[in-house]
Amino acid sequence: MTKLDIEPIHPKRFRELTGCSVYQMHRWSGYPVETLKNWLSSETSTRYEVAKNAVCYHFGTLHKLIDQA
Repeated sequence: MTKLDIEPIHPKRFRELTGCSVYQMHRWSGYPVETLKNWLSSETSTRYEVAKNAVCYHFGTLHKLIDQA
């Protein structure tokens, strides 16, 4: 069994690293645009939601795949 060494990445950090638009993040991750906007909003906003650990691993996996391409 191979260890993948996936680092969890918060959706905000993923966006900073890749320069993706919210729509691109939606297409690549499968998460709804509105949910992504909640994770990407300011922590002081009423819209803000904390991204769960599984979400951060999902974006970490996407980032690793993009880096290897």
